[in-house]
Amino acid sequence: MSLCLGAVSTSVALFLSPVVVSACRRKSTRMVAVLGGLVAALGCLFTSFASQFHQLFFSYGLVLGCGVAMTRDTSVFMVGQYFKKRREMVEVILAAGTGLGVAVVPVFVVECIRVVGWRLGLQALTGIVFAMFVLGIFYRPASLYHPQRRAILHLKSMQKRSKAKDKNAQAAEKPPFLDYAVLRSRTVQILVAGTALAAFGVSTPMVLLMQLGEQEGLERHSLLLLQAYLGLACVVGSAGFGLVVIKNSMQCLIARQYLCQAAALMISAALLAFTALHQYHGYLLFVWIYGVFYGGYQYSLKMYTLEKVRARNFAKAWGFVQCSQSLPILVGVPLAGFLNEQFGARTGFYLSSAFAFLGGISLFLIDVHKKQIRRKQRPDCRRCSDALPNTGSRRSSLQDSLEYENNLNKTQETLDRRMRGVRRASILLPYKYDQCPSCMRLMPVQANGEPAPRTSSPRRMQRPSVEVIQEVTTTL
Repeated sequence: MSLCLGAVSTSVALFLSPVVVSACRRKSTRMVAVLGGLVAALGCLFTSFASQFHQLFFSYGLVLGCGVAMTRDTSVFMVGQYFKKRREMVEVILAAGTGLGVAVVPVFVVECIRVVGWRLGLQALTGIVFAMFVLGIFYRPASLYHPQRRAILHLKSMQKRSKAKDKNAQAAEKPPFLDYAVLRSRTVQILVAGTALAAFGVSTPMVLLMQLGEQEGLERHSLLLLQAYLGLACVVGSAGFGLVVIKNSMQCLIARQYLCQAAALMISAALLAFTALHQYHGYLLFVWIYGVFYGGYQYSLKMYTLEKVRARNFAKAWGFVQCSQSLPILVGVPLAGFLNEQFGARTGFYLSSAFAFLGGISLFLIDVHKKQIRRKQRPDCRRCSDALPNTGSRRSSLQDSLEYENNLNKTQETLDRRMRGVRRASILLPYKYDQCPSCMRLMPVQANGEPAPRTSSPRRMQRPSVEVIQEVTTTL
C-alpha cells in the first residue's frame, strides 16, 4: 500500500499538468503559484494529523499532488517568459535543483520523524513547503519589463473595450480551456506515446529502491546515503547532458532525440543489470548509473520537446507529455512491487527494463515519419529513362552513354537550325561567322574554316544604304 501511496502522489501531480498550464494561460501565473504553495503546505499539514493509512491517500496523494503540480508547472511557465536564448542553460539549473531535492528532502524528513516524531516532523516539512507560497508572490510577468509596456497596455485596454461592446462575438471567439491543437502533430503524438511507454519502468526505482533495500537488510544509514547519492547522480547527469546540448558544435553534432533515446536505453540496461547486483556495493553502483542517466533522460526529453514544438507551444506540449506519464506510473510502480513480492528475484525490474527499452526504441518512429514527409515533398524530377516501360531493370552504362550522345546530337542540330539565319547574313561580311563551342558567341572564321586574325576593333555588319531608306519613307 505504501508503494501505491507514492505512485498516487506522483501521478496526480503529472495528470494535472495540462490543467495548470491552461490556468496559467487563462489567468495569472502568480495566482496559480501562490495557490499551489498554499495547497502543498496544507497537504503536508493534513498528513501530519492523519491517524489512519487510508487518510494519507487524500492528504498526501491528492492534496499534496495538486500543490506540487501547480508550483512546478508555474515555474516552467515563468522560465519560458524570461529566457529565450539561454533557455537550455536555465533548464540545467532547474534539473539540478530537482536532483538536490531528491538528495536532501528525504533525508531531512526521515531524520525529523526519527527525532521529534511523525506529527512534528511533518509539520517541520510543512514549514519548508510553505516557502513555495512566499516565493510565488515574487512572480512577475516579463511584460512588465518590456520597453514598450505602455503601448502594450494601451492595445490590451482597447481590445478589452472592443470585446466588451459585442458580448456575443466575445463568447464565440473565446478559446477552449484545454487546447489540444498541439497534439495534431504526428511527431508530438509519437513523442507522447514513447514517453508513456518508457514511464512504466523509468521511474520505478525512485519509489521501490529504498523499500527493497530495507527488505534485504540494509542499514538505515546506508539507505540514506544511497538516497543522497541518487540525487547527486541526477545532478551530474542533468549537468552532463546539458553540457552536451549547450556546447553542441558542427564538428560533434549529437541530436537531442538520440540523447533521450540513449538515456532511456541505458536506464533499461541498468534495471536489467540490477537484478544480478546484491549487497550495498551493488546498490551503490546501480544508484550512480541509474541516477546519471535518469537526470539526463529528464533533461534531454524536455529539451527535445522544446526543439520540436518551439517556445511558443512548449508549455502546452510539455503538459501533455507529463500527463501521459501519470497512468503508467500509477500502474507500473505497484505492478513491479507486486511482482517482486510474488515471484522474488526482483522480477518486477525485468518488466520495467522491457518498457524502458520499448519507450526508447519507439522514438525511432519520428525518423520514419520524417522520411515519409520528405518523400511526399520531393519534386517529380525523373529522367527520360525512368519513363520507359521497363523501369524495374537497371540500365547499363552503354545504354546511358548512347542516350547521352543522342541528346547531344539533338541539341547540336537545334543550335545549327537557329544559326542558319545568322550564317546567311554573314555573306555580306569579309569573314564568315561561326559559333564558339565554349562561350556560345559568334566569332569570325576564314573560308578554309580557320579562325580569322583578331584586329584592334571588330568590323560591324554593313547596313543598307541610306538612299534606300529615303525612298521607302517618301513612298510612305
